[in-house]
Amino acid sequence: MQSDLMRFRRYLGLHYQNPDNTYLAPVGKKKSKKQTQIVKPREIYCIYFLAYGLDLPKRPVLKVNYKVEDAYNGEEFPASGDFVTGLHHRSWIVQINELKKRRRNMLEQVLSVFDQSAMTNHRHILDVDDESFPEAYREIIRRLRKAMEDPKKRREMELEDDIINEIRDLERQVEEVKKEAEEKVSKAEKKAEKKVAEAEKKAEKKMTEAEKKVTEAEKKVTEAEKKVTEAEEKATEAEKKATDLQNVSDAQAKKIAELEQLLTLKK
Repeated sequence: MQSDLMRFRRYLGLHYQNPDNTYLAPVGKKKSKKQTQIVKPREIYCIYFLAYGLDLPKRPVLKVNYKVEDAYNGEEFPASGDFVTGLHHRSWIVQINELKKRRRNMLEQVLSVFDQSAMTNHRHILDVDDESFPEAYREIIRRLRKAMEDPKKRREMELEDDIINEIRDLERQVEEVKKEAEEKVSKAEKKAEKKVAEAEKKAEKKMTEAEKKVTEAEKKVTEAEKKVTEAEEKATEAEKKATDLQNVSDAQAKKIAELEQLLTLKK
């Protein structure tokens, strides 16, 4: 379905670009020599016929409309003007699988011509009873039947099926290649992240070891400084003791000198 969405977008973009979806509008007063013409865009209406279920409300026909409103208070204005109608579009989504469940109005009754439950052995042919439709719409049924009976139209339909199938196969292949590339990129990113994590872990381990060595070195320096301090303290004590001994020695020498002096006087 994703590939179909992108195909619808490209198809819609081509119609927005197509010059055939424009018209010439007169500018100026009527019957005036100065009256000119400018190119204006036609309003585009999108009608999607979907044969498979989507995440949409289970109704046969859904209308998607735009509206113009004040972003401040939600006040609505008429959806008119070239800027609005030329750059935005209304859409109708016909969910074919839901057509067989409801016939609530004339539109759903007419669209039931596409009810796939009426499919015959040929996938392009539906068994439709003209009489089951209102007289006013039987001409539509007859035109559809006439187109189906035209061999050229049938060949075109079969060729269109082949082209669509080829496009879908190609888009599936692109999606597979894209998915494979994304998986490879994801694996490469995970591998790179793992290597980065391992490198960070190793760096952190080395950093921790270096910090441990620095701490041990600082511890040794502290111990050495402590030993130096202790040695200095011991040296100071030794000097103090030496000074004390010198003082004692000097005191003793002084006493001896005094005694010798006394002895000399007595003689």
